[in-house]
Amino acid sequence: MKDDMTKTSLKGVIVLLIIFCIWIIVSNTRKSKELEKLNDDKIEQLTRKVDSLGSEIFILNTNIMRYEIAVEMLEDENPKAASEFYKRLSMTE
Repeated sequence: MKDDMTKTSLKGVIVLLIIFCIWIIVSNTRKSKELEKLNDDKIEQLTRKVDSLGSEIFILNTNIMRYEIAVEMLEDENPKAASEFYKRLSMTE
């Protein structure tokens, strides 16, 4: 009788451990999916940010090239004004 009770108790503990293990697996799977979704969202945000920064860099590079062309034209057309421009530019640095 005592052996039967011990076997029954042991079976009950095993069943509880199995249920607990299944609960842990399901819980971790859900958390893993939530983390994956958060990571996907973060990657999408960062991708949009990189694209935006790339556009800004393109605009800034275009402005720099326009500035360089304008300065070259000034040097060709009016070297004295270009010299004065460089002098004033160096005072602002």
